[in-house]
Amino acid sequence: MKLNARKVETAKLKEKTYKMAEGGDLYLEVTSKGSLYWRMKYLWPVDKKEDILAFGVWPADLTQHSWTRC
Repeated sequence: MKLNARKVETAKLKEKTYKMAEGGDLYLEVTSKGSLYWRMKYLWPVDKKEDILAFGVWPADLTQHSWTRC
């Protein structure tokens, strides 16, 4: 599911942090306090361990920018 400004701005607060998928491993993390963070899950090439890369805070429009950097 592709995100757009309307979907993000109408995201509901929940008791726990949750993710809104953008596609691939890129997602927007919504915290219980209402903060919105761009994140991407990836694997280290050498040891194949999973890690999270933080891009920034919404409302920065990273949708197109993030995909060009990946």
